[in-house]
Amino acid sequence: MGKALADKQSAYVRDQLSRRLIVQSPPYGIGPTLAARLAAAGIRTAADFRGYRSVQNTSYNSTGAVLVLNNGRVVDVHGIGEAKAIALDGWRKSLVASAEARQPTALSASERQSIEQGITRHRTQLTAQRKAVESETDDLREKARKQLEDGRERLNRENTLAGDRARQQRQEFSRRMVELQQNSALHGTLSASIEAARLRQRELSYASYFRFLYLGH
Repeated sequence: MGKALADKQSAYVRDQLSRRLIVQSPPYGIGPTLAARLAAAGIRTAADFRGYRSVQNTSYNSTGAVLVLNNGRVVDVHGIGEAKAIALDGWRKSLVASAEARQPTALSASERQSIEQGITRHRTQLTAQRKAVESETDDLREKARKQLEDGRERLNRENTLAGDRARQQRQEFSRRMVELQQNSALHGTLSASIEAARLRQRELSYASYFRFLYLGH
């Protein structure tokens, strides 16, 4: 409320100053010619400038003045020396004092109600924004949790598949080892059988030969 009242008072003072045209109620020493030069420089009312600044004129070894506009820019108006700048500044300050003496000292009921409604709307907006941020944060947190769980499940599946592949490879290796052992044993048995058959064949051949020698058949 305090800022609103200060803004209202400042607006009132500016409005009162803007109503005081220099050409209509000029300060002492400011005639129509200087009023026209001031207007050409952008200073038509008491609201168009905020003071003056003294400057040293080295060429004439004298003190001059520039007027300071509300935006901080300075203007040098021909014919406005330090004395006339002081007169303009005093004229403006007297108008400011007069306006401040009449400025409002309180907000009206409608203004207070409007400000309170604005505060309520702002609080409502902030509450809605906070809830939206909290909801978005909850969604992001849930999304991150789901991604973490999915990642863990994927790693578990990959570990399980890797374990299954390793177990299958071990089983296949064991099976091949058994086959090799069995083939080795079979090879030994076959080799022994073949060798026995060869010995038997030789024995039969010798027996047949001696029978033929002695018996003739």
